[in-house]
Amino acid sequence: MLKKKHLLLFALAGIWSGINLSAQPSWEMKTAEDSLKSLFHRLGSTTEDSLKIELNARVVHLLRNTLLLPPSFDYPFDSIKQMGKLAAPDKKFRIYLWNLRMQNGTYRYYGFIQQTPGQHANVTSLIDRSDSIMEPETQLLTPENWYGALYYKIIPVETGHSKTVYTLLGWDGINTLLTQKLIDILTFKENGEIQFGAPLFLDYAANQNMRIIFRYSCEASMILKFDDQTLINTKHWNPRKREFENTTKQAPIIVCDRLIPLDPQLEGLYQHYVPASDVYDGFLLEGSKWHYIKGIDVRNKN
Repeated sequence: MLKKKHLLLFALAGIWSGINLSAQPSWEMKTAEDSLKSLFHRLGSTTEDSLKIELNARVVHLLRNTLLLPPSFDYPFDSIKQMGKLAAPDKKFRIYLWNLRMQNGTYRYYGFIQQTPGQHANVTSLIDRSDSIMEPETQLLTPENWYGALYYKIIPVETGHSKTVYTLLGWDGINTLLTQKLIDILTFKENGEIQFGAPLFLDYAANQNMRIIFRYSCEASMILKFDDQTLINTKHWNPRKREFENTTKQAPIIVCDRLIPLDPQLEGLYQHYVPASDVYDGFLLEGSKWHYIKGIDVRNKN
């Protein structure tokens, strides 16, 4: 029996951790943080959509102005638990994210990307257009046309010529029936413009995906994580032992549950999809591409 998940306002806010710094915060930053904390608290305690939208507009305005302050890039905002703060491993940018759950059970997503001070477009707003993006798996998107989600992992991927793109793992609560997880790609162009999506996924859906989206029942829980896995590299026959022997290798992989319908007749109705028991697929990082592999033998101790 599926265990019912309780979807809360600002879901997944607890999976992020801020950046701990020893420097004393400036009075200006502390004052802004306290004001944002108060606004987020009011957002979380109200159920009226119109009031949520009004309060959220104030959050967006205040947070943008705060992120434009020079000390903000290194400021942890630790007291604001309802907002996700995710820093790229190479410290080139940070992402700030939160969501609103509306009375009809749907979600709206909001956020900013803050680049290292001195870079192009230091603070960029993310405008969620999920409801109007057709075939999102195949679309190149921009911050103004963003497929909203709460990201919880940033994976830098070197593409050559000293260029890095960033693979994002995220969660998206659609409504009271359907949930999504996704793998997206974040790219910074030479002029500072930001792009979401890239054709880096091989052997998956005719190699046409700019991002990967997994849709499943909101009553289920899906694994989508990145770590090193032990893979069978080669298999050869040992005539002396009269058996096959394997060699293995450690490889960086995005591991995911394989999703299946509860009944074959429900194929395509993703609100009825759940993880198959102990069956995992994944995306193996080779060079700058993610190669889709079916049937991974997950042996990582973690």
